[in-house]
Amino acid sequence: MTIGEYIRLKVFKIINLLKKDSIQVYLNELEIFEMEEAKYAVVEKKLYEFLRRAQDSTPLYNEKKNEYNLNAYPVITKKFISNHLELILSKNYSKQELKKVTTSGSYGTPFSFYLTSEKKKRQSAEAIFYSKKANYEVGICHGYFRTKLSKSKIKRWLQNEYFICSKVIGEAFYTETRKLLKKKKIKVLIGFASAIGMFAEFCIDKGDKPEDFTIYGVLTFAETLTAKQQDNISMAFGCKVVSRYGTEELGILGYQEDREKGFVLNTCNYIFEVLKLNEDISVSPGEIGRVVVTDLHSDALPLIRYETGDLAILGDVFSENKCWAKSLKSLSGRVIQIINAPNGDQLFSSYFENILEKYKIVSQFQLIQETEKEFTLRIVPKLTFQTEDFSESELEIEMKTWLGNDAQINIEIVEDIEMLPSGKRTSIINKLILM
Repeated sequence: MTIGEYIRLKVFKIINLLKKDSIQVYLNELEIFEMEEAKYAVVEKKLYEFLRRAQDSTPLYNEKKNEYNLNAYPVITKKFISNHLELILSKNYSKQELKKVTTSGSYGTPFSFYLTSEKKKRQSAEAIFYSKKANYEVGICHGYFRTKLSKSKIKRWLQNEYFICSKVIGEAFYTETRKLLKKKKIKVLIGFASAIGMFAEFCIDKGDKPEDFTIYGVLTFAETLTAKQQDNISMAFGCKVVSRYGTEELGILGYQEDREKGFVLNTCNYIFEVLKLNEDISVSPGEIGRVVVTDLHSDALPLIRYETGDLAILGDVFSENKCWAKSLKSLSGRVIQIINAPNGDQLFSSYFENILEKYKIVSQFQLIQETEKEFTLRIVPKLTFQTEDFSESELEIEMKTWLGNDAQINIEIVEDIEMLPSGKRTSIINKLILM
């Protein structure tokens, strides 16, 4: 740690200790819970207290007075909340004293949630706590891969942050980023998995070794970190790669540093369920389903059995309650990213990613379902791409083993993948679901 990094960390800790309403208490809570053996008892008590507050302060949940069995509550969606907002908002707060958070609207219309100041502090504590899993501490020199510059120059200096614009992924992005990392001795990379993954692949192709950089941690979020991306990042920089799972309205839900173990969930602040695709019944470990979360600190707008829109394969569960998840084996994209095969089967992106991993020229891809039978596959090739290195007909045959022989596949070679409003580059789009 440099002198500048040490001073930044110390100043942060001193300010945090002096502030009356600091986030330290929430950091301590996360640290203590991680070592706690009787986790279920702690969570059960939190649930009881949270449900009681929701029953007392909201018209919708007042109907559930004295009901503390989570299964007795309905699963709610963003659409349900939007249509019944006044029934769910707590009467204990005015909108003026709450923090309004608007989701990015990556796959639809942006939507606003309301958080208490305590909830916002808990989110900050979660971000700091889980960033440590990737060897990031407050004040460490880090590069932030973003599409928009959202912080002032002085704020970036205070946080020891270098903005790495990943709006356009091309040769200029690769060469300038490589030069910046080496010149500024950046230690941690944070941002979109697609941008960091493609940059890592570029460094490997250039013959760079981990010792050519000073990186000892990489933290990705907002997009699914594929096995190929994780392997490339590890190979390029020789460091720990952590995928963080979270949402704007909830907070940090979990993290993955070991692909075999999957995502360890933040069960200190949330209760997780994985339900079947078409009914509100828990799946068994190893099955895919919808991620449903109860936020135990969402007092302003109680989120009880809130469907996030994510798909996941259930991992470990609490022995005391097999409906509550402790981990997810993997995230499997969004509900709206399910592909509908021409024969009616529902397909998930993980298998398709395995197909494309065999093609070394593929730097990035996007599969779009246009109609019931029509599909467009956009491929961003490596800079070293030669047409003779790629067989379009061979790839089409492999895709039909997954989609079915009736699938009509159009393959396009493009320079970049168009971003969603949030800055994400999604690998799967199903226009049938978006309609």
